[in-house]
Amino acid sequence: MLRTGLLSTLILVSGWAQAATLAFDQLTEEQTKSIIKEFSANFTQTSVSGASPLGDIFGFEIGVIGGLTTTDEIDKLAKSADPSLTVDKLPHASLVALVTVPFGVTLEANLVPEVGSDDFKFSNMGLAAKWSLTSSVIELPLSLALKAHYMKTKLKFKQTVSSVDANVDFDDTVTGAMLMVSKKFVFVEPYFGYGMVSGNGDFSVQGTTQFFQSGVSNYSAKQTGSHLVLGAELGLLIFKVGAEYAQLFGTSRYTAKVALSF
Repeated sequence: MLRTGLLSTLILVSGWAQAATLAFDQLTEEQTKSIIKEFSANFTQTSVSGASPLGDIFGFEIGVIGGLTTTDEIDKLAKSADPSLTVDKLPHASLVALVTVPFGVTLEANLVPEVGSDDFKFSNMGLAAKWSLTSSVIELPLSLALKAHYMKTKLKFKQTVSSVDANVDFDDTVTGAMLMVSKKFVFVEPYFGYGMVSGNGDFSVQGTTQFFQSGVSNYSAKQTGSHLVLGAELGLLIFKVGAEYAQLFGTSRYTAKVALSF
């Protein structure tokens, strides 16, 4: 399953590179901030998991996640540079691993090694720590946890606008924290989370002075906002599947998971 999952993950991410060549032209500061928001929403760390730990003392899970994020602003701005482009949704996918250790602490990791071609390259790495308060501090008829998360993403793409070629590097760092609540009902664990998230994006452009309206070749901005997640996990023996909806940075994101849990 994991070999198939890895292949599916790489196909999904590479499919973005093959299906859509991003292109932007004469971006204002506000437009660039909107792009950073939507990129950050797509690349925010998740494991599609509830608030409970994987076991009373120890537990381990490995799988793949993947989904789509609505990117209306990126689509609109890309179309203004090249009307043939359609980028109203961006895919996200990664390998994911979780391990629970004593005192209700669960550590999470997401990884996509660099994939793509000379025209488009992508990689990211995410880390998170989740502390189950109901496993070590208080007793409640449900699971309550605090989670902190981090994701680092790198994009490199080439664009041609008005016969001018350019190389664009985009680095994005997303951090956040949230309170999570979930409840197990035999095989199903629905969950809810709410917190704050911050995306710090940095553009570096070579080959054109038309990417930004101001004529600069570098631009950085930090965007913050609320982060809401709703999801559920279904566990059957060692197999797990999950689905999650997230609302953050003014966008909607949908993510699914297939995993093995021990």
